[in-house]
Amino acid sequence: MPEVKKLYETTVIWDGASQDEFLTVQVEKLRDLLRSLGGEIKNEILIGRRKLAFPIKKKSIGYYVHIEFVMPITSLKELERQYRLNENILRFLTIVLDDSLLMMRERVQKYGSGIFVEKKVAEIENSKVMQVVLKKDIVNFGKAGDSIKVKDGYARNYLIPKGLAVRATEGHIRSIELEKKQKVFKIEVQRKKARELGEVLRSTEFSIGVKAGDGGRLFGSVTSFTISDMFKTKGYQIDRRDIVIPAQIKEVGKYEVKVNLFEDIDVDVIINVEGL
Repeated sequence: MPEVKKLYETTVIWDGASQDEFLTVQVEKLRDLLRSLGGEIKNEILIGRRKLAFPIKKKSIGYYVHIEFVMPITSLKELERQYRLNENILRFLTIVLDDSLLMMRERVQKYGSGIFVEKKVAEIENSKVMQVVLKKDIVNFGKAGDSIKVKDGYARNYLIPKGLAVRATEGHIRSIELEKKQKVFKIEVQRKKARELGEVLRSTEFSIGVKAGDGGRLFGSVTSFTISDMFKTKGYQIDRRDIVIPAQIKEVGKYEVKVNLFEDIDVDVIINVEGL
């Protein structure tokens, strides 16, 4: 049975900020890929650099190439698999050219490619795209609460099932906005409490009793663990990782240590090390 072939068109976008030499290599690799899958290129339009309708992977400029080719229908799945594996490709769209599209192509060949190019650009930028609202910060995409456009499959198969995003419905947007306000309020409450605690710690001199020998030399040393435990006996829950000791404490005396209470709030605390 003869192999069934169809006429396809594919439009591919790369990062428009890439060097010309790199893009030339990528286009040639695309041609080689089509040929390796039994494709025969019929027409090619190097659309070039254009501003993206919306950022893709934080890229604002895309480099577009449109190719029409004949290929066995059994090769289409492998072609799109190769597209998805290629990290250099920002987006792609491949469709079968039916009679109506062929008529359009003939019209383009007769009157020019301007309208055709605009149509292809709009088609690929809006193909299989979903508007979502991020529930968590995601590198290269945005922060929690941002409304962004992503590939439909990426949203359905990863972001939404993992609880990282929700479809950008009016209800979800309101819910996310409420969560953002609640989070901001909670942070402000924590910051206020940290400032108040900082004032208390800054104005208080804390004492730690440690076994020491003649001359005030300690048997051992005072560490962040020691200071954290001392704070706990006073009713302050301060993690030892938030305590910075400028140098090893091995003798009795007064020392200044830095305590981080919240993000950008640090306070210097006086620790009086006494010998027992």
